[in-house]
Amino acid sequence: MQEDLVRRIWEKKMCVSHARYRRIPVQVCHQGCPHKQGNDLKIIIFKNDRKLRSHAVKHFLNLTEEWKGKNLSDQIAALENLGCPFFESGCTPDRPPCNKCSLFGRCTQEISKVEAMYIEALERMLHESGDIPRYACFHSRTENNPVFRSVPEQKFTVKASLLNGDVYNLSTCYHITGISNMKELCDSEVRDIRGEAHPGAIMWCDELSWGLSKEAGHEKKKKRSRKPIKKVRRHRGGGKSFRKLLEGMDEDI
Repeated sequence: MQEDLVRRIWEKKMCVSHARYRRIPVQVCHQGCPHKQGNDLKIIIFKNDRKLRSHAVKHFLNLTEEWKGKNLSDQIAALENLGCPFFESGCTPDRPPCNKCSLFGRCTQEISKVEAMYIEALERMLHESGDIPRYACFHSRTENNPVFRSVPEQKFTVKASLLNGDVYNLSTCYHITGISNMKELCDSEVRDIRGEAHPGAIMWCDELSWGLSKEAGHEKKKKRSRKPIKKVRRHRGGGKSFRKLLEGMDEDI
């Protein structure tokens, strides 16, 4: 028992000392929400270095997409000179091989600017979600773990899983295409969350921003309506969507 307590304390300290650990302020919400006023969302932006790099490369260095924003030609040239397999023919543009790449340690310096851009985009979206506020806390059946999921002011969705104590690990963020407006996106996300959440409760923060103003913030299990639901063809957008988000940022990060 004592050993478990010591281990949990040690793991919590490791989370807080992580280079990408952030505390995101959130607006007042419902009683019982784990991120009520006075508390912050405690989150690590991709605990795994290789997963962060894979996402950053996929969203910012995909040569199949045209982008007239920040100039990353120097970074691309340096990676090509290293023999980065992402730029070789036959590599799938949306599946960078960073996770098992033998050059991972050698490309860190060249890719640092790209990773910083991606992290800044994610921080912006987390802050927006907390300011609105528009996020949901629930227990995921697919992950068997508490999950934080949010929608900022753009057509993106952010997802994080509880890592240790009250610290979350951001696991994915993607742009939704095939959606015409934010209401349609929120409605679609609400259906996805309800489909993933463990039967019992979902904490909507807050219900008005999710378009659930007629429902309680702490949603209990209830009978599903048989009213026909408009089917939306959802697709995950590519890196162009992320890069467009950053076009207004300063060149130097």
